[in-house]
Amino acid sequence: MPSRLTAFQGCVWVALVAVTIVVPGRSAHAQSLEPRSYVNTPVGINFLLLGYGYTQGQVGFDASTPITDARVHVHAGFLAYSRSLDLWGLSGKVLGVLPVADASGSAKLNGQEVERDVLGLGDPLLRLSVNFFGAPPSRWTNTRRTTRTSSSGPACR
Repeated sequence: MPSRLTAFQGCVWVALVAVTIVVPGRSAHAQSLEPRSYVNTPVGINFLLLGYGYTQGQVGFDASTPITDARVHVHAGFLAYSRSLDLWGLSGKVLGVLPVADASGSAKLNGQEVERDVLGLGDPLLRLSVNFFGAPPSRWTNTRRTTRTSSSGPACR
């Protein structure tokens, strides 16, 4: 199936790629790769996600610091919602994530026992991803009739 990009959209895409390659960056940033982030999901599908993790253990410090016997316990969870969209003839998704954590720890600082307990929200995430190539928006009724192809596109956080 041919791409739904118009000639103008194609020129804008080529210009953005050229500027990204030619203009030197001032700093490097990490990226997060989410599996199946650009899968062509039928339009209107909703996802509600809940997650929980627990970790505990000792924390290592350099021997020259006055901190010894450090231990930590972390309860972490998140609530996320995602919806697949039809964005001007292109398939996409919107995702919102709200993480929360409860961390408690103890250690000896200069031989004196110290404890700390922290409960709070993490950095919320709102992401919009759009498939520019290879993944036109599909409806639930015709998902079995479409052929699978490679797709690519950007995501804004």
